Amino acid sequence: MIETLISALSSMPFSDDISLVVKGNKGLSVLLGCAHAGVVNILETISQHFDTRQFHTVAGGMHIGDSSDEFIQRVVDALVSRFKVTRWRPGHCTGFKSAAAIAVKAPDVSWAGAGTRLSL
Repeated sequence: MIETLISALSSMPFSDDISLVVKGNKGLSVLLGCAHAGVVNILETISQHFDTRQFHTVAGGMHIGDSSDEFIQRVVDALVSRFKVTRWRPGHCTGFKSAAAIAVKAPDVSWAGAGTRLSL
């Protein structure tokens, strides 16, 4: 499976960001770099590649911290309606306001600052 992922990712351009899919004991998890391509776009691409919309953990930067309230709400609505995620662990460029918006609509949301350890 990891060879398939590496092959698929090697054909995709990553000029200033990268995300990582991890197959752990509890299923697929996504570690976001800074989601410059858009967190919804990244999860859609991964969902299509792995034929699933279910993830154990989505962690990292979602690049929406400086966005308008309207945009944040659209992103959050898309995330919770399109994907089934057990744990959300937003960090750095997600911003506190955006992480709080996710926490209102999604289960198990906790900030993942520098040094956070995750069992996947």
